[in-house]
Amino acid sequence: MKFTGIRFISIVFAVLNLTCTCYAGQTRTFFNIGLGDAVVKSASATKATRKESPGAFSVNIDFPLSAQYYIFAEHFRSLGTSGSSVGFTGAGLKFYPWLSPQQTKKVVGKDKSEISHRGFLYYGGGGVGFSQASVLSNSTQEDALAAGLYVSLKAGAEYPFSDFWGVVSEWNYGTALAGSGKIEAVNLLFGTYFTF
Repeated sequence: MKFTGIRFISIVFAVLNLTCTCYAGQTRTFFNIGLGDAVVKSASATKATRKESPGAFSVNIDFPLSAQYYIFAEHFRSLGTSGSSVGFTGAGLKFYPWLSPQQTKKVVGKDKSEISHRGFLYYGGGGVGFSQASVLSNSTQEDALAAGLYVSLKAGAEYPFSDFWGVVSEWNYGTALAGSGKIEAVNLLFGTYFTF
């Protein structure tokens, strides 16, 4: 299973790296932190269930496929009092139903006139990938180890301050559908993005 997860992650980042060359100046990188809750049901014989909260963080990159659709790679993790033991890594698609990031760029005319459209950018999306959890035992609870393929849902709002950076708020949910054990996480994140 470990080899399959490494292969999947390598393929996702290779595709994103090749595509980023085509969209130079449009690739955005997101850094988010916020509240989160992850629950792990172990694949071991004890079937131990552990919870990790109250924090979460994520790192994402995205780039446009068209005006309304963006493809993304994501990595989000839970943050508990003893560290970060539950992670999700994958790729997916975001949809901007009204105003999209490409529609907020500053346009300069031949006569030096400028047009700039600003506003909140609302989106929804989903992804697939590989999840893993290894919440270690303590004096009162046993290990909770699980891994598998996951699906995720997300919804959020962005506000661009310029063509190069902005702020974002996002809700996301991920659950492992196939693999050993069970992993679920829900997060409410806040952060910023930069265009490279």
